[in-house]
Amino acid sequence: MISIKVDRKVVQFLYYWGEIAIRLFFACIFIWFGILKIFGSAPETSLLDDVMGWIPFLTRHQAILMLGGFEVLIGSLFVFKSTVKTSAALLFILLIIMLFPLFIRTKLLFVKGGFPYLPSLTGQFYFRYLMTLMGVLIIGGNLKK
Repeated sequence: MISIKVDRKVVQFLYYWGEIAIRLFFACIFIWFGILKIFGSAPETSLLDDVMGWIPFLTRHQAILMLGGFEVLIGSLFVFKSTVKTSAALLFILLIIMLFPLFIRTKLLFVKGGFPYLPSLTGQFYFRYLMTLMGVLIIGGNLKK
């Protein structure tokens, strides 16, 4: 009986503080990495340079700058619980943009002859990025109204 009460309190504690912690963590990560992209200091810039080259009417540098600004905006929206769903909606747009190279630039994302099971270094970065975005979408969808 006591363990049920303790267990319930632990779950409540984790639910409350876990949601705040993950929101602030995602906010820090998106703002931090977005700023690094804007100032050209991101270590993955050369990887993104190859992947983001498909966007018409923008140079690769401009596409990376826009991606950085978009990430800073998304991260800023994660700070407040009331704007997490807006952030998730913007992440959905970002996800579509980031998924597009999967279909048109598979040579960059996979080792020659390795599609779909052997990602290149660029592909590994890309899929980790997508996994992060998917996790954020799930978190945004599970927030209480």
